[in-house]
Amino acid sequence: MSYNYITADTHFGHTNINLYEPSRVSKAQTEGYDTFDEYMIDTWNDTVRDNDEVLHLGDFAFKDNYKIAEKLKGNITLIVGNYDKKEHIIFYKKLGWKIYNVPKKNNQTKINIYS
Repeated sequence: MSYNYITADTHFGHTNINLYEPSRVSKAQTEGYDTFDEYMIDTWNDTVRDNDEVLHLGDFAFKDNYKIAEKLKGNITLIVGNYDKKEHIIFYKKLGWKIYNVPKKNNQTKINIYS
């Protein structure tokens, strides 16, 4: 499979990330948005078409903000990150996302594919 877009660490809803990356807040405000999440959703949907393949390299959303996934265009494949919890993954699968979990055990990487 080839992907049209690859992204990572969007951290939707993670307001503390703004402390470590203040450029997120200033970019959103410069573009006329109240929150960086709103800015990212609009930018994503202005860029990604419905049939585009998007590979997300983990940490999609923080806490209950995973439902933002409903608002995004594209066929999304997620490699699970440490913020991508079981409840999130169940929700993403219902949206049709492909989910890959890459657990590390004894310094070995094994990819499990959930369909």
